[in-house]
Amino acid sequence: MRLFTFTFAALLYNLWRLTDYLVKVGMGRDIRSPPVVTARTFVRAVGQYLREGG
Repeated sequence: MRLFTFTFAALLYNLWRLTDYLVKVGMGRDIRSPPVVTARTFVRAVGQYLREGG
């Protein structure tokens, strides 16, 4: 169970960072600027997607 939890958390973190990176590139912003897509926004979007039956 601990391995699953760790792996799932690492996957979510990497997906959040990738999403933020792609949004910044699309907007032409500096990569090292503060996140455009916050972690809270990302978790809400993933949660909504999973509740709908993903």
